[in-house]
Amino acid sequence: MPHWRQKPRQKSRRAAADILRDREARRTAALAACVAEIRDREGREVVTHRLVAERVGVPVQYVQWRFPSLETLMSVATLSSGDGGIPGHPEAVGRLAASR
Repeated sequence: MPHWRQKPRQKSRRAAADILRDREARRTAALAACVAEIRDREGREVVTHRLVAERVGVPVQYVQWRFPSLETLMSVATLSSGDGGIPGHPEAVGRLAASR
């Protein structure tokens, strides 16, 4: 127990790059899960950037910037479910870029 004048120890701060990398991985995973869910329930032709963005809760412009075509948007769902890769993980992003 610290002395009353001592400040309690604070957690070490995470680097901004780590925080942004984690956020990007969570967003990509959420987008992949949403695309897979829409594709499985309603069919491939229903998937749009706007629908995915609304369901995930991210701006449409972000989804359009990150995945410019519907093929790349669909491939992130296939990538995450097909080979068990973690969306947003550097290896998965490298495989996605190679498939473009």
